[in-house]
Amino acid sequence: MVRICSAVDRQAALLIGSGAQPAGMRHSAGLALLYRQAYQLGMAKRVKSLPQERGTILFDVVFEDGSRASNRRVPMEMLGGLDGDQPARELIEQQEAEIAQKAGRPPRAIRSLTRAAKPEPKPARD
Repeated sequence: MVRICSAVDRQAALLIGSGAQPAGMRHSAGLALLYRQAYQLGMAKRVKSLPQERGTILFDVVFEDGSRASNRRVPMEMLGGLDGDQPARELIEQQEAEIAQKAGRPPRAIRSLTRAAKPEPKPARD
């Protein structure tokens, strides 16, 4: 028995049950056609929330050796006090120490820490 997990799967199953797949078409190509038809019928698309909406702030980190790490996540609750971004630096240093220990290398020292720019929202598809 096939388990139907999403609305698109249900719509595709309805189209398959109605014999909507063109004759002589391979199964995978027919299934892709059915998914496309289901999407065009108005099936909902998952919209990702921005990191700020999920409660995190993204930071770009430049290390003393010149390497860079982008989009390190820091919970919003840690920031906003009188310390500014210092709690973020401490958390990222702690994360870097854990990563370095697992990799078997010494931790890298942070040269600069800046908040990443907010991503531009992508235009909605019609």
